[in-house]
Amino acid sequence: MKIQSYYLRFMIIIIFLLIFLPTGFTRFTISYSYLAYQETSVQANHTGSQPHILHIEHYNDNPDTAVVRIGRTNYYDYGSSNYCYEQRLLLRVIKADGSVLQINYENATEIQDINYCAVTILAKSPINFYPLFDQYILATYTHATNTSDPTTYVDRGMVFHWNGTIISKLEFGPSYLSPGTNWYPNEFIVNNITPKNGFLRLSAVNDTYTKHLFSFLFSNDNGTFSLLQSDTVRSLQNPTSFQVTVFATLDGGYALMYANTTIRTFTSDNMLAAQFSENAGIYAIMLGYNQSKTPQIFILYQLPNINFTRLFCSVDFVEIGHSCIAYAERTQTTTVSSTTTNSSTFYVKIRFLSSGAILSLDTMFPPNNVRLTNLRMLPLGGYAVINRTYYGQNINFTLNLYNESNILSEYDSPLEQITVNFNGAFDVLRNNTILMALNETTTSWRILSVNLPPLSPFSDNGYGNLHVGTTYPPKGLNNLPLNTNMINITFNFPISLSDANLTIYQKINNNFTLRQFINSKNCNNCITSGKTITLNVLNCTFNDPGGHYFIQMDNNFVKSAVYNEPILGIDQNMWSFQTNNITSSEKNIDNSGDIRGILRLTNSGSQYFQKLNDSGKQDFFVTLIDQLILMIPTEKDRLDPDKHYQFNAPNILISLFIHEAKDNGKLTAANIKDYLHQLITNKAFTGISTGTVTNLLDETYGFQQSQDIGKKYSALITIVVMTFIILLLLRFILSFKVNLFVNFVSYNRHKC
Repeated sequence: MKIQSYYLRFMIIIIFLLIFLPTGFTRFTISYSYLAYQETSVQANHTGSQPHILHIEHYNDNPDTAVVRIGRTNYYDYGSSNYCYEQRLLLRVIKADGSVLQINYENATEIQDINYCAVTILAKSPINFYPLFDQYILATYTHATNTSDPTTYVDRGMVFHWNGTIISKLEFGPSYLSPGTNWYPNEFIVNNITPKNGFLRLSAVNDTYTKHLFSFLFSNDNGTFSLLQSDTVRSLQNPTSFQVTVFATLDGGYALMYANTTIRTFTSDNMLAAQFSENAGIYAIMLGYNQSKTPQIFILYQLPNINFTRLFCSVDFVEIGHSCIAYAERTQTTTVSSTTTNSSTFYVKIRFLSSGAILSLDTMFPPNNVRLTNLRMLPLGGYAVINRTYYGQNINFTLNLYNESNILSEYDSPLEQITVNFNGAFDVLRNNTILMALNETTTSWRILSVNLPPLSPFSDNGYGNLHVGTTYPPKGLNNLPLNTNMINITFNFPISLSDANLTIYQKINNNFTLRQFINSKNCNNCITSGKTITLNVLNCTFNDPGGHYFIQMDNNFVKSAVYNEPILGIDQNMWSFQTNNITSSEKNIDNSGDIRGILRLTNSGSQYFQKLNDSGKQDFFVTLIDQLILMIPTEKDRLDPDKHYQFNAPNILISLFIHEAKDNGKLTAANIKDYLHQLITNKAFTGISTGTVTNLLDETYGFQQSQDIGKKYSALITIVVMTFIILLLLRFILSFKVNLFVNFVSYNRHKC
């Protein structure tokens, strides 16, 4: 009995430790892989040296795609103690499947030699690149009228498509010169939280920071930029330590964050006053999208005798609002003795709302033995602290992972210390993967891809958003009932409606077809209850048997009901599922035959159609059918416009045949008729509004079925036929009686 008692106590202790030990004691197993790419070039290698990865950046709207810049060393500049690279802009797009796409730009007249050499160790590279969205990349550089005269330097940009074409060119203004004649490249460019809405550029001008806000506009898939607003942030007086960063906020705006230390001079020998001679703080400017004037600066954190040497900020992926982590060096300075005492380093982690309200403020002292070089907040919770030490021509990375409780996480991997290339290029993707550039060979380069573990107290349910608990349909479902007209999302905290879109797409032949979108601000069929939102959808949305769908939720579709703060969305292809296939017992057997109907163009659509020549009208009908078969969806031979139209002032009426299905497993003509009518009458929320031709269909008319003449006038025809028959019978009877009377009279005459 005693042995059993000890055994029971032992098991209770083990269970307690497993349940209540902090997550920092949990050991994770990290998976990783390598990508090696053999460099080839249309032109011969200019310098004969090996290719180096200079920089890595990722797309915000595609969590699995990254872009790297490649360069070959041309010579070493002893004046600036930096390397200069060959005069070619070489970009490499790394796709999700591991394939690599090359973009080479070699116009040395536009991107001049001054861009291929680093100016100083602290200054940013003169040439930079930023993945925008879809297949667009922005490259920024400096162009000079006279490369020997910095006062002629102007900052420029070009937008590249993956196919290498230049979509647009930009000019940002004069380059920054400090203290007036020395060229000092610097800029911050950050995509909007909805990348297609543009980006913000922040750059220094005459010792102040000036922001430039650009918006990306579309025209037939070719983008052009236009300046929305520009303004100047007030100058900072006597900054001894200044760190600045910018990030996009969930409401569509931007946050300008900076940490600053300002000297305050004391002439007194008072030691207490001297201890507070430096005033350090972390400040925020919340800038709304297309906002014309810079709003007031609010203070997040202040402390004397601090130098901030690093500042990292982003949207909070785990809690509500935003997060910043600053690396600080504490000093006590006296102007009398000119000595520094009691120096130490630590982190400050701040969580705050858009209003400036502080949710939490933690001071941390992680046990790092080397100087912090970089920090990244991770999409699945926690943060990575990357320390580096130089080792000859290489850099040794030490990767430390901390959870949301600021506890160092243990993990099983041979990658705790990694030797990377001499540029130390790395990036963290939206899918919680870190990419690191490894040592290159003579003709190839390599990247290490590490899947980092989730470090959040919330479960990762596969939606790319830790705030999402469950959904209907569930992610990965393969038998959603056809014509389902309700979906819902349950979050980890109470929510309310905000102002953004939820969009339902169908994947057809590797293309995304818009089926329906819902705006939360104008949604009459959206119901919130605590943590759950329920949305009604059209019957025609999930109407394709075996169809592959995904739902994308924009940031700020909902917001926290407690803090009134926007909540992260769900990226494309994350919430995906499939509708049910039709079984043999469910196949349509009620085939009512072909259906003829009428479509009506809007007033503007009718005017456009009338201006087309005969060839243009033929193309119009072809495009109409091509777009409709994708939006319904159905087979191409099921729709026939018969190219007949009629002018019914002020609109054009178009005749359309819907052919009955030859296969009982396909939609019936009656199904197509109903779906088409619903799509058109709800044009503002369906794919009909996105087609160049379908957008011209009149939503107040829909699809009107033309009744068969026999059916429409069957009663009248019956009456006419019956009347005709009766008249014939009466005529026959009357004729018969007349003949009898004539015969009777004739008989009596003969008898007489």
